[in-house]
Amino acid sequence: MIKFDGLKIVVEPDYKERIEKGIELEELTCYAYDENDIEQKNILLCFTIMPGTDFDDETVEEVEKAIRRTAERDWATIQLERANLKLERRKDILGKAFGYLSEIQKGEDLFKTLKNQLGMTEKEIKDAEFEGLDEFFEESQNEGMNFS
Repeated sequence: MIKFDGLKIVVEPDYKERIEKGIELEELTCYAYDENDIEQKNILLCFTIMPGTDFDDETVEEVEKAIRRTAERDWATIQLERANLKLERRKDILGKAFGYLSEIQKGEDLFKTLKNQLGMTEKEIKDAEFEGLDEFFEESQNEGMNFS
C-alpha cells in the first residue's frame, strides 16, 4: 500500500514481494481510496500499470513513481469521485431524515413542515413520494380549478 496526497493506493499483486523474490512483474492493478476509508469500501480510481509501458526498471522506487504519476494524471477523476461519494452520502442522510420525519409526523403536519419549515415546493414533496400526502396534492389541484 502506498500513501500519497490524501490517498492510499492498494496494488495487486504485491509488487514489493515479487521484486524481493526476483519474480518478473506483469500488469499491476491499483485501487485508490481516500486515506480515511479504513474499510476500503469506496474506490476512487482503479488503474493498471505495466512494465515497459509505465516504468522501465523493476524497482520499488520506479513502480511507486509510476503509480504516483498515474494518480496525478487522473487527479480530476479522483476529485470527481470524491464529490460524487459525498453527494451520495448526503442523499442517504437526507433520505433517512425524511423517513424519520414521516414517522413522527403524518398527513397535514408533515405536509406543512415540509412546505413551511424546509421550504420544499409541492413538486419536490410529491417527487419525494411521502406516504399519505396524495390528498394534499388533490386538494391544491382542485383549488386551482375552482371556476366559481
